[in-house]
Amino acid sequence: MCIRDRYLSSVIASSQTQRLYNKFGRSKTYVIGLCLLFISSLTMFVLDFDSRFGMIGNAVAIGLAQSVCLNTGLNLIAEVVGVKSSSGAFVYGAYSLLEKCANAV
Repeated sequence: MCIRDRYLSSVIASSQTQRLYNKFGRSKTYVIGLCLLFISSLTMFVLDFDSRFGMIGNAVAIGLAQSVCLNTGLNLIAEVVGVKSSSGAFVYGAYSLLEKCANAV
């Protein structure tokens, strides 16, 4: 149930990231996503096994935060690469490798 809620909140956040970019800018949107992810990760230590609704809300917050951070990170990398497409493959490859290593840990 939590996985479904996390997935649905991630899809909703992905569809609304352009509005966040227009309102706050990409850098501030990334910081908002990081803060939401940090806060929702800290609440995992506080929740009990019996707090079902707290866990569902936390799963939704993590889904939102992960989606915002991933989409914004890719957009920021696209800004860095810009028109220099010769180095773009290396930058995206390095980002993908680091993301996979970070998710594995």
